[in-house]
Amino acid sequence: MPFMQIRINGIFILVLSEKSCIFAVVISPRLGKKKVSMKDFELIQIALRIANDAHRGQVDLDGKAVLFHPLEVALMGKSLDEMLVGILHDVVEDSHYTFDDLLLQGIPTQVVDTLRLLTHTKGENYDEYVLRIAQSGNKTAIAVKWNDLTHNLERGKRGNHTKQVLKHTRGKELLEPYL
Repeated sequence: MPFMQIRINGIFILVLSEKSCIFAVVISPRLGKKKVSMKDFELIQIALRIANDAHRGQVDLDGKAVLFHPLEVALMGKSLDEMLVGILHDVVEDSHYTFDDLLLQGIPTQVVDTLRLLTHTKGENYDEYVLRIAQSGNKTAIAVKWNDLTHNLERGKRGNHTKQVLKHTRGKELLEPYL
């Protein structure tokens, strides 16, 4: 999915296009109380390029571009790290990218370490996976997983995907005591 960035009066706008549709994502000049610097925005841009490449051609259960999910999760973030992790949270799990690739592309170590924690490994029981994140004490991982579950639950309900709704409802029940 091609995208371009625009900065107008300190507000960053990402313009994404898919087929005949154009979407704009506005990133406020502030994340919480912290102003977004050009360096921060460059990290967001790197993360978006990686996610765009990693998810190219992938579609979700409803036939929509997978990239929209990590963007939604990122926009729920309350810090730069939550946004970066939100954008990248499915990259290693669902593509050819490795954690080392992310580091080589300039993604900060603390973000990659959080992604290691959030990556669901093959054969790992889902409840144990969510509890591993919850019990880690990593506030960024817990917040991003909550945002991921929230968005997945919304998508599951909209698409009448009962199995997904049950899975993500259970995940939120396990994670909620650790918020």
